[in-house]
Amino acid sequence: MDELLLDSSYLFPIFGVELEYRNFESVFPSLPEKYLVKYNPVSLIEAKWYVLRKSKKDRRRLDTLLQSYRTGLVSLLRDKRLESTPLTNELIEELSDSLMSKFAIRDYFDRLIYSTAAYLGCILLTEDRPLHELFGKVENELLKPRAVMKWKDLLS
Repeated sequence: MDELLLDSSYLFPIFGVELEYRNFESVFPSLPEKYLVKYNPVSLIEAKWYVLRKSKKDRRRLDTLLQSYRTGLVSLLRDKRLESTPLTNELIEELSDSLMSKFAIRDYFDRLIYSTAAYLGCILLTEDRPLHELFGKVENELLKPRAVMKWKDLLS
C-alpha cells in the first residue's frame, strides 16, 4: 500500500477550518482504504497558527476557534488511521536546508513537509504550486517524494 503524506491544509477541517476541496467530506475518510495516510507534526503547529491568525480577524470567535482546534487535536491523535511522522531529523533538515539554498523555497513548514515525504519515499498530497514545481526541478530521486499530487488527482 502506498504511503501518502498530507500537507497541512488537508488537516484543517479536523480543526474546524472549512476548506473547499471537491467531495472532501466523502473522499477524505476513504483515503486509509487506499493509502497509509501520514502527516508531519509540524502540520499541527501550522494549523494552530492558522486558527490564531483567523481569530485576529474575528476576536468574538476566538474561544470557539481555539476549542475547535483542541477538539480536533484530540480526535486526530486518537485516530489510528492517520499516522504521525517524525517531526524532523538530521537528513530531513539537510534536505530542507538545501531546498531553501538551492531552490529558494522560503516556507519552513512546506520545506519540512516536502523533505519528510522525500525522506520516507511517500507520495506528497499538496496544493502548493511551488512544491509541484520543485518536484520537476529536483533531479536526484533521493531528494524528492515518490510523487506529488493534488486533491483533484485523488478524484480521478
